[in-house]
Formats: sequence, C-alpha cells, structure tokens
Amino acid sequence: LKLCLIQLLRQYRILPDDKTEVGFKQEERLIIQPNAILVKLEKRSV
Repeated sequence: LKLCLIQLLRQYRILPDDKTEVGFKQEERLIIQPNAILVKLEKRSV
C-alpha cells in the first residue's frame, strides 16, 4: 500500500477539488474521521 501511494505521488499532483469545503465535517464513532475529503489528481509533466 505504501509503495502504491509513493508511485501515485510521484506521477500526480494532489490539488483541492472545486467541491472541497474549508475545514471538514467530522463524525464521531469509534475513531474521529472526516465524512469525505475531495481532491483532484493532475498528471505531472516530466
């Protein structure tokens, strides 16, 4: 999983999505986690 993430970060830039809100809403369950985090991936030019 870590190697997959590294390859993804090498090839793409992570940008905020147009629908991304400032901050995020949290749900309290067993752990505190955001409802959703929306991002866009942009291919890096090499």
